[in-house]
Amino acid sequence: MSGRVEVLVNGEWGTVCDDLWDDDDAEVVCRYLGYSGSLAARGLAYYGVGTGSILLDNVRCDGTEMSLNDCDKNVIGDNDCSHSEDAGVECLVIESIRLVGGSTPNVGRVEVLINGEWGTVCDDDWNINDANVICRELGYPGATVERIRGYFGEGSGRIWLDNVQCTGSEDSIYYCPQNNFGEQNCAHYEDAGVECAPVEPQSTSSPTSVIESIRLVGGSTPNVGRVEVLINGEWGTVCDDDWNINDANVICRELGYPGATVERIRGYFGEGSGRIWLDNVQCTGSEDSIYYCPQNNFGEQNCAHYEDAGVECAPVEPQSTSSPTSVIQDIRLVGGDTNNVGRVEVMARGLWGTVCDDDWDFEDAVVVCRMLGYTGAIEPTYAAFFGEGYGLIWLDDVECVGTEESINDCPKSRVGTSNCLHSQDAGVKCMVFLIVVIEDIRLFGGLTPNVGRLEVKVYGEWGTVCDDSWELRDAAVVCRVLGFTAARTVRNHAYYGEGSGKIWYGDVECSGSEESLNDCPKSNVGVHNCLHSDDAGVVCTSYYTQIIQDIRLVGGDTNNVGRVEVMARGLWGTVCDDDWDFEDAEVVCRMLGYTGAIEPTYAAFFGEGYGLIWLDDVECVGTEESINDCPKSRVGTSNCLHSQDAGVKCMVLMVILISTTVIENIRLVDGNTSNVGRVEVMANGEWGTVCDDSWDINDARVVCRQLGFTGAITERGYAYFGEGSGRIWLDNVECIGTEGTLQDCTKNKLGVEDCGHGEDAGVECSPLDTESTTAVNYVIENIRLVDGSTSNVGRVEVMVNGEWGTVCDDFWDINDAHVVCRQLGFTGAITERGYGYFGEGSGRIWLDNVECIGTEGTLQDCPKNNIGEENCVHYEDAGVECTPLDIKIEDIRLRGGYSRSTGRVEVYVNGEWGTVCSDRWDIEDAHVACRWLGWDGADSAKTMAFFGEGSGPIWVDNIHCRGDEDTLNECKKRPLGDHNCRHEKDAGVECSMDAPTPFGPRPGIASTAVTRVGAGSVDRGWLRMRCPHRMIRQVVQSLIHCNRHLSENVLGGEVTCEGFEVPVYGVANVL
Repeated sequence: MSGRVEVLVNGEWGTVCDDLWDDDDAEVVCRYLGYSGSLAARGLAYYGVGTGSILLDNVRCDGTEMSLNDCDKNVIGDNDCSHSEDAGVECLVIESIRLVGGSTPNVGRVEVLINGEWGTVCDDDWNINDANVICRELGYPGATVERIRGYFGEGSGRIWLDNVQCTGSEDSIYYCPQNNFGEQNCAHYEDAGVECAPVEPQSTSSPTSVIESIRLVGGSTPNVGRVEVLINGEWGTVCDDDWNINDANVICRELGYPGATVERIRGYFGEGSGRIWLDNVQCTGSEDSIYYCPQNNFGEQNCAHYEDAGVECAPVEPQSTSSPTSVIQDIRLVGGDTNNVGRVEVMARGLWGTVCDDDWDFEDAVVVCRMLGYTGAIEPTYAAFFGEGYGLIWLDDVECVGTEESINDCPKSRVGTSNCLHSQDAGVKCMVFLIVVIEDIRLFGGLTPNVGRLEVKVYGEWGTVCDDSWELRDAAVVCRVLGFTAARTVRNHAYYGEGSGKIWYGDVECSGSEESLNDCPKSNVGVHNCLHSDDAGVVCTSYYTQIIQDIRLVGGDTNNVGRVEVMARGLWGTVCDDDWDFEDAEVVCRMLGYTGAIEPTYAAFFGEGYGLIWLDDVECVGTEESINDCPKSRVGTSNCLHSQDAGVKCMVLMVILISTTVIENIRLVDGNTSNVGRVEVMANGEWGTVCDDSWDINDARVVCRQLGFTGAITERGYAYFGEGSGRIWLDNVECIGTEGTLQDCTKNKLGVEDCGHGEDAGVECSPLDTESTTAVNYVIENIRLVDGSTSNVGRVEVMVNGEWGTVCDDFWDINDAHVVCRQLGFTGAITERGYGYFGEGSGRIWLDNVECIGTEGTLQDCPKNNIGEENCVHYEDAGVECTPLDIKIEDIRLRGGYSRSTGRVEVYVNGEWGTVCSDRWDIEDAHVACRWLGWDGADSAKTMAFFGEGSGPIWVDNIHCRGDEDTLNECKKRPLGDHNCRHEKDAGVECSMDAPTPFGPRPGIASTAVTRVGAGSVDRGWLRMRCPHRMIRQVVQSLIHCNRHLSENVLGGEVTCEGFEVPVYGVANVL
C-alpha cells in the first residue's frame, strides 16, 4: 500500500514536505494507518503533486512514535517547500498466502504476497504454533506438523519473513511477532512449510480430536482430585509439566466450579493408570475448556504417573431458595387476529401462563409491547378480551411505570402468586410500527475495502454514525459484520471525509461481542447532537474471514429452486458447478430448511449471476450441516465464469412445517434423590431420552435451572442412571448455559439422532436448601446513606421487610458503589468504603458478598448472598462516596513533566486533586488544557501514563473537546468521577514552549485567582514577581499557600522576581 501522505489539521487536508523525510518517518505513518511497517519513504512528489496547504515540514521521527503528532517537526504550517516536494510512503501488508510444492492442497512451502511479490518464510524459530496460524488462515482446522529446511523444495525470489514467533492464537501470521518484512539472514534451503489437517466432515463415531469429558479422581470431596480426561472413549491423566493455577482455573470452571484455589503436582492425589493424554498444558486462564489451551498433541508426552496433575476447586455454595427461578423467560401475544394484539402470555420455569388484569394499565402495556419489538402500545385490554387462557396465571398486580426494559423490572406480585381466574386475563394492542433496524452497513471513502467512513442503511437510506463514544469495541462489531477478522483502530472527526444525508445514530456503545450493530446500545434512530464533521470510521484488518455467512436461492419461479448464492465478507456471490452434484445440493437444501434435494443444476440453469464467484470444487458427502464443512477451494478462489453458476431444486416439504414439535415437559428419572437422574423430555405427548453426544456442564445447567434448581454439579453420560426406553428425542445438544430452557439450545431437530439408549444423558443438580426458604421472599425496599458529613457520602443502609440494616464489605468495590450512587440519584461513585468507615451501624446486616458489574439499575439486580445470609459484624459495614451533584473542575495543573509546560494533567474537583483518563484523549483536549494553563496551545497529547501514574481519584473520562473551549468543564465527557480506567491510562500534555499568554485575566479560572497581596489588590488572575533567583522556591511556596487560602494576606508588599514571570495558578509546575 503506497501513496502521498496527507494530514488533516483544523478540518483541512494538506501535504507533508520531504525535507528530512526518511524511513523512520514512513514507519510511523504506516503503523498509524494500521500496517505493520514501511517498505520505503518517498520524496519529490513521487505519487504526484498535492494541493492546498503544506502542513508539515522537517519531520524528525525516531520510528517509535505512535503518530506524527509525537515527532519533532516545524510548527504546523511553517515550511519553505513547494508541492513538488510532497512526501509519500510505501507501507507493508501481507496481501495473500499460499502453499506451494506439496502433493495435496493442505501441505507445502509457505509463501506470502507482499507489495505484489511472492516470497518465502525462513524457518528460524518456526514451530507448530506458527504452522497452526498459517493453516487456520488458509481455512484448515489446524496443523499436523511444521516443516523446515526446504522440506517442500527451495523457493525463489524474496525471503519476506524471518523469526516468526506466533503464540498460536493469532488470526493471521500478520499479527505474530517477527522481523520487519524483508529483514532476514537466511537462504532458500531454510524455507519453512506446513502440513495442515485436511478439512473433512466430522464423524460422531470417531471423536479422535476432542476431549469428550473430564473428571476429578482420588479426592476427599467432589471438588478436589487428580485430573482425568476422556479421549477416544478412554480415561487418562494429565502430566504436571508447566501445570499452574491458570490451568487449574480452566479445569475447575469447566467442571462447574467458580475457579481453583490451588493446583497440585507430583501425583498429589495418587498415581493414575492407563494413558497420559495431556502434557505441557499452558492455559492463559481465560479459556472455556482445557481443549483450547496450548498443549502437546493428545498422547504426546514424556512423563510418568508420579507426575499426574490435580486441582483443588473452590466449592460451589448451594443457593438457598424455596422455589424455581422466578424470572420471566419469554413473552408472546395469543388469540389476536394480527400479530400486534392478543392475550399476554409469559414463560416462567419453562411453562407458558397468563397475566391477571389487576392493576393492569397503559404503562404495563407499553413495556410488554416494547419487549415484543413494537414502538409502543395503543391500549391495554381486560377481562379476557382475547379469550381465556389456561394453565398457570404467572403474574398479578403488575405496576410498571412504563420506562422498564422488561416486565421483570416492574413491581408485581411474586411470580406464580395470584388471586385471579382466567376470566381476568390481561391483553394488549401494540403499535404496528416495529422498531427500526439497521438493514445494511458499508465503509466509504477509504483507499482499500477494509477502511473508511461507516455508513448504515435505515429505511432504505444510507447515512452516517456519530463518533460520540465511538471505540474499538464498536469497530470490532462493524468489521466482523463486514467479514473481516478484527478491527485495528477507530477513526473520529470525519477522518475519511464528511458524509451527507442523515446521521442515523450516536452514542453507540457495543461490548464487542455483538453479532450486529442492531444488538448494541445506542441512541434512538436519528437522535444525536452531531455534525458530519463527527462522522465515525474504522480500520479493519485486511484479512477476510473464510466462512460462508449466509445462503439463498435466486432466479427460480418458486422459493425452493434457484441459483445458489452465498454471502462471504459481507458480499453475495455465486458457486461454480465444478464437481457440483447431488450431495452438494442436499447440504444446501437442508441449510435452507428443506428436507432434502430433488436435483442439482448446472451451467447457469437459473440464469447467470454477477459479481464474485465465491466457491468452486465443492465436494460434500451429503451429511454436512453446512457448506462450510464441505471440502472445497479456498473461498474466493475459482477458475470459472458465471455461465457455470450452480443451482438446486429442493424438496418442497420444508422441515419448518413440523417445527411445531416442541419440548413440552422435562423430568429426571431413576436417581436416588429428586435432584439427580436420567434426563427425559416430553414431545408430542411422549416421553423420551436425550443422547449424550456433545452433552456437557452447560447443558446440565440449563436442565437444572429449568427444573427449578439453582444449577448443576455435573453432567452424566453413557446411561449413568440406567438406560431409558422409547424415543431418543434430543441429540447434539449444545447450550451455552444461559438459556431459559432446553428448547432454546442449539441441537438436532427433535427425533433426529444416531444414538442408542446406552448413551442416555443425565445430570446431578445442586440440591435446594430447604432450611432458609423464606430468604427469597425478601426484596430491597429502600436505600439510604447514613452518618456522612454531606448527603452524598455515608454508610449504606437498605430496608428489607420494613427494617433498616447494613451491607457487609466482603467483595465491596467501586462497581457496587456506582450502582448504589446511581440508585440514589447521583451520577456515580468517587470511591467505595469498607471497615465501618462511616461508623458501625446496628440491627440486621442484610447484604453480603455483593458483586455488581456496575451497570445494574439497583442493588436488587446484583449477584449477592440471599438477603440476610452473611458472616459479618458491623465493623465491616460498607459505605460509599458519591459524586456530588453539580460539581465542576475548579483548577488544573501538570505533574511529572520534564519542564513546566509538560506533565500529567491533574484537575481539582470537590477539594481533591485527581487525574484524567486518556480514553479519547487527543490534541484538541490537550489544546484546551494547555490554554487553560496559560500556554498558547499544545504540541502533543500524551496517553497511557506517559508522565507516570498519578494517585487519588480519576475525575475525567471520555473527554471530547472541540478545541476552542476555554476550560475542560465545557467539553463533552462522562460525569466527573465516573470512569472505567486505572492510573496506567493517565493523560498528559506537552504544551507550546512559547511564552505564556501575555498578562491578563486567566480565562475560566477566576475562582482560584489571587485577589489580595499585602495591603493592596492586583488584577485577578496574574501577578508579576521580581526577586533574586535564590528566593524563587520560597516565593512559589508562599504563592501556592496563597492560592489555597485566597482571603489570607500571606505576602507583604509587592512580590517581584527579576527576569522570571509565572502565572499564579501555574506556580506548582516550577517546583
